[in-house]
Amino acid sequence: MNEAKMLADERAFEHFSRDEFRRRMERTALVCVGLFASAWVIGRIVLAGRDLEGPGRLWLAVLTGIALASWLAFRRLPLAARHPMFFGLLMHSATAWGAAMHVSQMGPLDSPFFYVIYTLPPLSISMPCRLPSRIAMTLSGAGVFAVTYFARNPEMLGHPMIHVPMVVLSAVTVASVVLGHNVQRLMRDRFLFGLRLERQRAQLAAHAQRLEQEVEDR
Repeated sequence: MNEAKMLADERAFEHFSRDEFRRRMERTALVCVGLFASAWVIGRIVLAGRDLEGPGRLWLAVLTGIALASWLAFRRLPLAARHPMFFGLLMHSATAWGAAMHVSQMGPLDSPFFYVIYTLPPLSISMPCRLPSRIAMTLSGAGVFAVTYFARNPEMLGHPMIHVPMVVLSAVTVASVVLGHNVQRLMRDRFLFGLRLERQRAQLAAHAQRLEQEVEDR
């Protein structure tokens, strides 16, 4: 394969990745709308009359609004289609902020609520993007969450076991970047293989047509 075809294939993959990133973020946002809205309803039933009911009443509604706005942006906004990575970072960071605002009012590090932070880095694994963008997206969610949580609960920084969630979070973040990058490479290899296969099919079809024409001419 000559260099021109290789460059054309790489550009085609970049275009495919950008469109696929937008589609996946759109689907993710829609799933989040359902999850946050369902959590709001369930929380109002299960936690009715308890102190833990208050934070969710506000912040799950905010998270639902963030997810809905993100879905509409990815589905309808041309700017989001042209710059899906920027809008993806914005959605991911805004969701992490809303989640941290919520759980920061639910309990200290000894409670289970803080540990939803572990779910944020893996969300980037399936997203098709280059390594620098993947690192930025993976770090943004966990980073925004941690900064927001500890800004609202600075006394938790003195917790004797603070190193445990930090070590686990670091491991989850690194693993998410590595796995996501491997997924991206597999996706790229599959896409480029598909392009080569299409070219070979076209060449074989053209060759078969020429042979057929030669037979008819005889």
